[in-house]
Amino acid sequence: MPRFYITTAIDYVNGSPHLGHAYEKVLADALARWHRQQGHATYFLTGTDEHGQKVARSAAAEGKDPKAYVDEISKRFSSAWQALDVSYDQFFRTTDRRHELAVQELFRRLNDALSPKTGQKVLFSESYEGLYCEGCEAFKTDKDLDEKGECPIHHSVPKKVEETNFFFRLSEYDDALRFYLLDSFATGRDGEFTLEQFVEHCNTHLANKLGNLASRTTTLVHKNFAGEAPAEWNPDAFTDAGAREGLDAVLAAAATAAVEVPKAWQELRLNEALEHAWLVVERANEFVDRTKPWELAKDPARRDELATTLSALLEVLRLVSVWAWPAMPTKCDALWTTLGLTGSPGDPQDGGVQPAFGATAARTIGATSILFPRIDVKALTGEAKA
Repeated sequence: MPRFYITTAIDYVNGSPHLGHAYEKVLADALARWHRQQGHATYFLTGTDEHGQKVARSAAAEGKDPKAYVDEISKRFSSAWQALDVSYDQFFRTTDRRHELAVQELFRRLNDALSPKTGQKVLFSESYEGLYCEGCEAFKTDKDLDEKGECPIHHSVPKKVEETNFFFRLSEYDDALRFYLLDSFATGRDGEFTLEQFVEHCNTHLANKLGNLASRTTTLVHKNFAGEAPAEWNPDAFTDAGAREGLDAVLAAAATAAVEVPKAWQELRLNEALEHAWLVVERANEFVDRTKPWELAKDPARRDELATTLSALLEVLRLVSVWAWPAMPTKCDALWTTLGLTGSPGDPQDGGVQPAFGATAARTIGATSILFPRIDVKALTGEAKA
């Protein structure tokens, strides 16, 4: 069985969690969920870093014992990730006794290790003198400082510090290291966040596209098939060429997504995985506009067209529930239940989920519900209504 291990940065507890912390945890959670969905043995680690001068200063500023202070702040982080449904396997704190023992064992092994090139000890002790910024908790060179000789981030003059410390002979491992970093990791990109962009994105992609598709489909199934998934599948019944072209576009997009979505998840291109899934949703909505199933329902002679249309839409919703589950598990679980399917879209998929358009076994479709209510940005920001 393939194994997958993922860890986030362990967050510094000199302040409360913010959006940057949340983004990293949600990203890691989606990857962990995708690997579990593939049946991989998955382990997801996160936690808090509770040592350092900044932590001690923050505790002192609030008049608290350092341990009591980190206990309080660490709880804020773990509670935040629970609220976001982050499915970590372990929340790790550097004040835990097991961490102390692990660090001691790591240091022992490094202290005993020899360089494969020169045979020298990989750890060596040496005195070091430099300018130390307590805010950054890092040494600075003159070129790192502004014209006043201050740290440009914290606007303070670094202290001159001399200390004896242990160093690792990284240079003897650098050829291999540079190749690994450049070859194995996709280049990260910064992003911009505003509340308005967030609302527009959610309303467009979730409420308008996926939510509307789910609502229209389940409503039509209940209205025309007594809430039972249509058993008929007859694409040749379409009398309109545009309708058949629309169906073919859905099938092609789904076939492509079945290949590209898992590949993108595997290669950490999460946004592209969701883009491929949503392209199928867009093709399905275009198909609805072409077939106009509410018009087909008026003509009993076109029942095969109506059944084929709704059967295709139900299959699209099934596929997207699986493909998007690592990103929004709660909503996809709810959609899965509405579709009358057993288990969960997060259950391991043997070989990945594959499109299964065609006649299906009878199943009862749940009641229509608003999966993604539209968000009012003014209500979200608390602005007064006119």
